[in-house]
Amino acid sequence: MLFVLMLHSCASQTALKYVSDVCGNLKGVALLRNLVTHKSSVILELIGKWKHLEFLILGSTHRLEEILSRISIHCKDLCALHLGNANICKDEAMAIVSFLPKIKSLF
Repeated sequence: MLFVLMLHSCASQTALKYVSDVCGNLKGVALLRNLVTHKSSVILELIGKWKHLEFLILGSTHRLEEILSRISIHCKDLCALHLGNANICKDEAMAIVSFLPKIKSLF
């Protein structure tokens, strides 16, 4: 049983969808910068399948507000968010506060 998934930036949409379908109990997902930037549409689609997600690592703030909005709806157990190589400005900070008010760990 897979609980944590880290995908390389060259992962295909097919691979992303397959892993999300097969590994419904994912507790952690790490998405590298290029993956977030180039595959954000499919990531937004798949968030609904990550019902048990507890921590998320995003390598980019690309479409962060949309991602966090979906997470707030579908990932009720999320307690940790890591935004690597990200510039957190007012809009990003407001999205985090608005959509993840109970977040316990942000780094």
